Amino acid sequence: MLRWVHLPVKVILFLSVSLPFQLAAMDAIDESALVDKCVQTAKRFPIEVAMDLEGGPLLTLTHDILWGCGHKMNHYLFFNKKSGYGLDYRLPTVEEIPLIIGGQCYKQTAKTYAFYLKDIWFSCPFAPSKLKRGKPTYYFAAVSGYDKQFTKQPAIAGSGFGISYMDSRLFLCKLGLVSDAYQASRGGVYTLHKGEHLPKGGAIEVTYGYQKVPKNTQLNRHYVAISGIKNIVHASCRYLYVAFATAAFLHRNHWEEGILKGTLAYAPPLLHTGRNAITPFIRMDYIAGYRLPKTKRLAIFYRDPEELELPDKADLAGITQPIHARFNLALHSRLHRPINYAFIRFALLGFVNFIALYGRDYALLNSTLVEAYGIGLRLAHNTIREWPTIECKIGYSPLFQQLVPSIGLAICTFKNLSNPKPMLVAYS
Repeated sequence: MLRWVHLPVKVILFLSVSLPFQLAAMDAIDESALVDKCVQTAKRFPIEVAMDLEGGPLLTLTHDILWGCGHKMNHYLFFNKKSGYGLDYRLPTVEEIPLIIGGQCYKQTAKTYAFYLKDIWFSCPFAPSKLKRGKPTYYFAAVSGYDKQFTKQPAIAGSGFGISYMDSRLFLCKLGLVSDAYQASRGGVYTLHKGEHLPKGGAIEVTYGYQKVPKNTQLNRHYVAISGIKNIVHASCRYLYVAFATAAFLHRNHWEEGILKGTLAYAPPLLHTGRNAITPFIRMDYIAGYRLPKTKRLAIFYRDPEELELPDKADLAGITQPIHARFNLALHSRLHRPINYAFIRFALLGFVNFIALYGRDYALLNSTLVEAYGIGLRLAHNTIREWPTIECKIGYSPLFQQLVPSIGLAICTFKNLSNPKPMLVAYS
């Protein structure tokens, strides 16, 4: 039986309407004296469509330059397990750094539980520095409020589930410093074209929150988190991305539900092999939890962080003990010079993915460290660079002992700033 590997997929489509017109200045005294310069302008109304298979809104619609004022509005549509709607409105400031207000409301339904989640949030930039070579630096402050109410709860025995199945309210505030800049790379790291824009900057963020449980005020607790991002684009190392996040709740002078996450992605210089060259790419991800309730468990692959039910046995490759820490190592390499055929540009690639799963006492749970290995193709349009790059792979998974075909998009998902919306650090 074939198994489809879950990969983060984000599809971006652009639809724009351009209405050009010309303005000519005329001297009112001498009609024959015309200004020899014309100003060419255009009104654009692009619409961006995005899909997310990582547990968030399945479909996102973005109106860019709304009403011709430079405003942007995002619509979030939830389907399947989650059903609801979200919206955020982005108003650009003089420095083109947006002021954002948003909110969402959806219902999440499973076999043993169901709840409504409503939230509202606001983000405001301040103290921006002057733009230096396209590198703006600014501070921002954001606040958010969440209200979770259960309509269906399982019969819980004992206190091992904590407040996972209880109605709660969460208030968060975030302060951050962002250095936002992008640089065009000489050779594509993700795409098959030159001039790919990669983030070159970073951010540091601190979050504080307070969670209230109306039915049991003794469970009220504080929340603290810190996270950081750094992107480096340089001729010697090409591209380097480093990110970390750590968070925990503080309840009666005791830390609980602690989370530690880290990501490192590196695109080293090309490896020359005669007439062609190989573009390598390395990515490492680590996540671990401390003093977590029974509902907080990891799976082999990413899953919805708000999921309260245990992972399916088919997704655990025979592992019966709870997974509390996970380490992933992905090694990819492709031919640097793509092959052109008609309007298609493609390049061969190979990949090897490693994984290590750890239990509560940090004992290794999986018998093999090789998750999957195989080959594939990376496809792109030969002339239209705005088209997304498609990646088709076929491989074998020693962990699941079966073939693992997959289709995804090769796009740069790294940014200089995480979501400005204050949220809990996801354990997934």
